[in-house]
Amino acid sequence: MPYNWALAQDPNRSVVRQFRARRLAPLASSASVPPVTDGQPEIIATALTRLVERLRTASEARLTRPHDQLDGQSLVEATYELSVWCVEQCQQVTATELPELPRVGPFAAGDQISVVGRDLVMLMTGADVPTSVREEFLHKVDAIRSVS
Repeated sequence: MPYNWALAQDPNRSVVRQFRARRLAPLASSASVPPVTDGQPEIIATALTRLVERLRTASEARLTRPHDQLDGQSLVEATYELSVWCVEQCQQVTATELPELPRVGPFAAGDQISVVGRDLVMLMTGADVPTSVREEFLHKVDAIRSVS
């Protein structure tokens, strides 16, 4: 694909500016998530997406550094614990045994919680999941997201 010099010359249509705008737009709107009611699974999915975006754009040093707000855990460790909690909740709802989650590197933590969290969100929309589980999930996601 040939390089488009006209696009690079135009500051209003710069590829870098467009990329930055797309990447930073979701982060700018990451206000605290309101309480969940039974008819609002999109709030849970949005909170999860915002957390995953922040984890994917964080540096390795930020991901592995211990944080006081997370009781001395790093973002990777807190995200792994949230992933394990999500698997446990899925096991309780479906009454099936799921395989143990592997520990992944710092840059894959966002992807891991994305997959496991979306499984739980899908169960929340279709199954009878208590509101307390939904609220606890949002609380845990908000705690990690506020540090990242």
